[in-house]
Amino acid sequence: MTFITPALQEAFETNRRAIALANFPETAIRNFEAMSVGERRFAYQQAELQALRHDKLAATDEALGRDPGYNRQCAANRRATADALKVVGL
Repeated sequence: MTFITPALQEAFETNRRAIALANFPETAIRNFEAMSVGERRFAYQQAELQALRHDKLAATDEALGRDPGYNRQCAANRRATADALKVVGL
């Protein structure tokens, strides 16, 4: 049985935030913080949709015998952007 304490939850959130922001330059984070809440939500939704789009394109490339690496990398970058936006605050 697992016991979830407030300290454990706080440590988890701090760790999640650090991981999400680790690969982003400080300028990009400041730009995210300067956005209004509506702009951040829109950017988050766009990043999520673009990640799904690139996942589907990668699957199509794989089925056609092309290299899907580019689309997989694009999807990973979009997911990282969405995670950073979520951490900054929606």
